[in-house]
Amino acid sequence: MTDRKMLLAARIADAMKKKGISKTGLSKALGVQPSVVTKWLSGTHNFTIETLWKIGDVLDTELIKLEDEKENQTIYRATLEINQQVVNENFLRYSIKNVHPVGDRQELSTLKN
Repeated sequence: MTDRKMLLAARIADAMKKKGISKTGLSKALGVQPSVVTKWLSGTHNFTIETLWKIGDVLDTELIKLEDEKENQTIYRATLEINQQVVNENFLRYSIKNVHPVGDRQELSTLKN
């Protein structure tokens, strides 16, 4: 469990660095004392979900991902017929004429966002 707490503290610290926000800046944005942020970054704090969401909102990062929030996107293999039109010597215009599934739309992979 301590490893997870340390990982979470590291994620918060990384997000702070990326956002360019200090411990004092984060504490002001969340309305807590700077010592609370120091405790969070120590890797020993037991966070509430609400606190993690608030921190994530301030830092523009997702600290908790819930499975049912992920969208599944299926990718299929296909060939495209493309039209090319010469507009002038510096410009070509392309458009998709037709899409042909390869095989019986065999699934290549499923991505989770």
